[in-house]
Amino acid sequence: MLARLSRVEARVHEIQERLSALAPEAAAPSSSFEGVLAAAQASAAPGPLPPAPVEAAIATGDPPPLSPPPRWAEPAADAHAETQGAAAVIAAALRHGVDPTLAAAVARAESGFNPRAVSAAGAQGLMQLMPDTAQALGVADPFDAVQNADGGVRYLAEQLQRFGDVPRALAAYNAGPSRVARLGTVPPIPETQHYVRRVLEYQRQYREAGLP
Repeated sequence: MLARLSRVEARVHEIQERLSALAPEAAAPSSSFEGVLAAAQASAAPGPLPPAPVEAAIATGDPPPLSPPPRWAEPAADAHAETQGAAAVIAAALRHGVDPTLAAAVARAESGFNPRAVSAAGAQGLMQLMPDTAQALGVADPFDAVQNADGGVRYLAEQLQRFGDVPRALAAYNAGPSRVARLGTVPPIPETQHYVRRVLEYQRQYREAGLP
């Protein structure tokens, strides 16, 4: 166990070092994840989202998706908290075998790396876990960055394993796995389709910035 944790820590450090090399001009110290993450986000100027995939026009009559676009009740976290949150997400991704660029993209879309974020629907923390989901995942404190990141990334890993592809796994994270399983595809819900495209765009940005 200790050897595995050491490998994870070494991998996180390696990622930080690689990103640092991409952003020597960052205002924060170049070796800090805070400066690296800020530089990576700044260099990846938001552009138009890629076209939505063609989805089956299925009228489900379902209620609105469970995770609405982020609208947080808590003020934005300070830079240090966001740095710690981003590092926690990457470490969790490495532990659970999830692509770090994907996990980081989900956290960015969900909370902007704010560990104190609370959505209008009541989702909490970095990965915006609903209270029942957090409890089922064993997350005792959803505002603890490490616990929330571990639970959220573990849940994402479960969806990836269940559905076998990233778009459907992201849709399940956003709208619920039962809805995706019933339709067999990304549900024809505008918010969910936009969420999938947004996360994939963030992932592309992180890959281009050099996050492995």
